[in-house]
Amino acid sequence: MIRGGSTTNRDHVGKSNHVHAYTVGQFASLDRKYDRGVCINVLSVIPSPNVRLGIVQLMRSKQKPRGTCLLVTLYRNSDFTRMQKLPNCQPYGNGFLMDSLRGHSFYGLIPPDDLASLVKRGICR
Repeated sequence: MIRGGSTTNRDHVGKSNHVHAYTVGQFASLDRKYDRGVCINVLSVIPSPNVRLGIVQLMRSKQKPRGTCLLVTLYRNSDFTRMQKLPNCQPYGNGFLMDSLRGHSFYGLIPPDDLASLVKRGICR
């Protein structure tokens, strides 16, 4: 909900001429280079460390020479602390899998030092 209206992130972002939202495949296929990249609460929902690294490397490959990235992840969350104790949750990597009526969901917490290490590995070629 934004301003009382139901929408999706893609539809809301599509109304701006300065912001674009892409899937990983769409972003990878673009020939453009960017001044700024933003990745908010994406890496912490990806259970595979190799896929996370691939996302960071892809973002780096799409930057202009003096471009910047903002990567934001969760590393502390009281809801997650409560949820991971539920009987339908099991530890997985640096998070947990939750089995629900909709299927399995992954919830990860990436500590700041781990995020810094991931970014360092992703930008050093």
